[in-house]
Amino acid sequence: MRYLYYGNSAYQLLNILNLHHQRQNGFESIPNYEADLIMQDSFDGVKELCEIVKGQKIFKTVRLAGKKDTQGSIPVLSSLTDIVFPKRYLSRYYQINDAKDLYDVIATPKFMPLIAAIWQLNPKAELHLLEDGAGSYFSYFDLEMRSKSYKWFYKLFNHGKDFYAYKKIYINEPDLYFREDKDKVVPIPKFDKDHLKEVQKLFRDFLIDYPKQIDIYWLSQNLSKRKGKQSFDCEEALQSLERYPDRVLYCPHPRNPENDTIFLSSDPKQIWELQVLNTKQIEKKLIISIHSTACLTPKILFDKEPYVILLYRIVIEHDWKYFEMMEKVIEAFIRKHRDPDKVMIPSTLEEYEECLKRFLASGK
Repeated sequence: MRYLYYGNSAYQLLNILNLHHQRQNGFESIPNYEADLIMQDSFDGVKELCEIVKGQKIFKTVRLAGKKDTQGSIPVLSSLTDIVFPKRYLSRYYQINDAKDLYDVIATPKFMPLIAAIWQLNPKAELHLLEDGAGSYFSYFDLEMRSKSYKWFYKLFNHGKDFYAYKKIYINEPDLYFREDKDKVVPIPKFDKDHLKEVQKLFRDFLIDYPKQIDIYWLSQNLSKRKGKQSFDCEEALQSLERYPDRVLYCPHPRNPENDTIFLSSDPKQIWELQVLNTKQIEKKLIISIHSTACLTPKILFDKEPYVILLYRIVIEHDWKYFEMMEKVIEAFIRKHRDPDKVMIPSTLEEYEECLKRFLASGK
């Protein structure tokens, strides 16, 4: 059976590499298993990562997909034409000419027109979902197409199926997944230690040596008020850390890479999950964010328990439709800890200051 994996972040690539390795070694007992990889050109270092993976011949083929150039075209008409003629669309914009009737399974974390076109050319292929970080637990998989008319048109030209016709959901921590489609969840096996060492060796150029005194990581997030969230970056909570300028590493969000603070900024090539493994005494460090995936992955992927301060109760409107689910997931996340007190969720800036004091008093 031939699989196609699609990813658009370093975190997704690590999950894909793990799943691929596990399947090569008997997971799910897939007959004649082989796989291709497509990565979206959407983050720093992805080209180099793809070259490394391609050079190791880990997958049958590895492709890097850029954004479709729509200059000079009418967007609506272009989109509908692409649905009607998926083979031409793939050839014209991505130089993919060999995707018809090739795949038995297509695995993706979200809806993408590129993957939608490949699925049209593989009507017998199953659609599987891959974990897309914290959002997969807190809110939803981004499966919505551009509009209702687009969705209707795509379903018409895709044998009656849209992206909600997925068969399985692969995630790292099923105990944190509470939605109604939980019966479709398949847990991603934990990393094999030897394979993880191989991955670290392959991507060693993406491991960064920061000053030893760094023990507080600020994980920036850029939020939209339209979704019941306040824009929250360099405000009071970040300013509170200015008393410890040499201890803080500011990690910009990939979609908002600016850093106008006094703190050292993380290297753009950093792969957070591998950085966690490469950081000595990570369980004595502090991670601060609103609700970033990176706050959860040390525990979920590697059973590492750094101190964590999550700021979502201060930042996110409590009537946001996914707030209740977020609370439920974080409560379950805390229960999995050997030391639950290391995860702190302040509701006010005053409580946040107390959380900082607790960390500072922990022996640092």
